[in-house]
Amino acid sequence: MSVIARNQLASALRSLRKERSFTQTDVAENMEWSLSKVIRIENGTVGISVSDLRSLLAFFEVTFGRDELLELARGGKADRQRWWKAFHNLVPPQLLDLAAYEYEAFRVATFAPIAVPDLLQTEAYAFAVNNPDQDAVMFQLQRRSVALDAKELVFVLDESLLHRTPGGRMMLAGQLESILADSRRPGVSVYVLPYTAGAHTGWAGGFSIVSCDGGRYLTTAAGPSADPEAIHSADSRLRNLVARSLGLEASANLIREAVDRLR
Repeated sequence: MSVIARNQLASALRSLRKERSFTQTDVAENMEWSLSKVIRIENGTVGISVSDLRSLLAFFEVTFGRDELLELARGGKADRQRWWKAFHNLVPPQLLDLAAYEYEAFRVATFAPIAVPDLLQTEAYAFAVNNPDQDAVMFQLQRRSVALDAKELVFVLDESLLHRTPGGRMMLAGQLESILADSRRPGVSVYVLPYTAGAHTGWAGGFSIVSCDGGRYLTTAAGPSADPEAIHSADSRLRNLVARSLGLEASANLIREAVDRLR
């Protein structure tokens, strides 16, 4: 299922309902659906069949743009053979959705205040963090491989990540050396937010902004969101964090110094 198409359609259906001043209860009663079904469709948690969508659009009296919405439903329900399909029932659904966002993305920007972000983690670090869950690690390494392939990636790492390790000193040294190697890839930017930055907008927690042709999505510990206000706020926070961070060269030098201490 294309999560991008599903969320685009969910957003369009929410807007259509609100434009007609219907409540979700109104839709459920008139369509003879459960209220929970309406909520799940509008949240993008589930897709909607083409036949159900035709009935809903008739209820909304939609004519203009009808074909485009039906095409989204077909795309949202299609069983595309993406790499993450092999991990169905092996990892949480929100991680499968995140992989779908990243697969469609042309840019991913991440602030990591506690642990090295998933898309930069080595296998050893990932095993230590996942305690050890073979499926979760293999899934994460595949996400990393896909993301590093022809995407723009921006990472802001809190300086504490250069000293905190879920394993031994040598494992952290290897992880930091891997980050240095990744930072030299085309399209990858790694900034370090130093202790001297003081209070900053990142204290609210880590996040990623995933930009796709079909829209922009925010991922946090609570899961993915397409809320425009939340994304705008995260954009502002990211700009603030980059501005407070060391430059790319200075960041690389600080990471290299941390490796030398660990070795």
